[in-house]
Amino acid sequence: DSAELVLKMMLWKNIHHAPILNHDLELSGLLTWTDVKNYMENPAKLKENISTLMTRDLITVTPETPLREAKELMSSNSINCLPVVEGKNLIGIITTNDL
Repeated sequence: DSAELVLKMMLWKNIHHAPILNHDLELSGLLTWTDVKNYMENPAKLKENISTLMTRDLITVTPETPLREAKELMSSNSINCLPVVEGKNLIGIITTNDL
């Protein structure tokens, strides 16, 4: 999808973390509020595809991950969102608001 469409939807709906799935519905990346701010300030980048803007090297957890461990992962990596996956499939998201 176009970056402009997705980022404007995130702004409109006040979405701070948008997981990006591939055609097989596997987690392939994440767009964050920081991405939105960076790219809204540089309109030329809004013509790019989401795949060029998203974060690909994600830190994830499984449903079995203890909440304390998830919190520590977010803190030690200075991130506000952890995708919860089973294999490569996204089943949820934990954010700092959840803790």
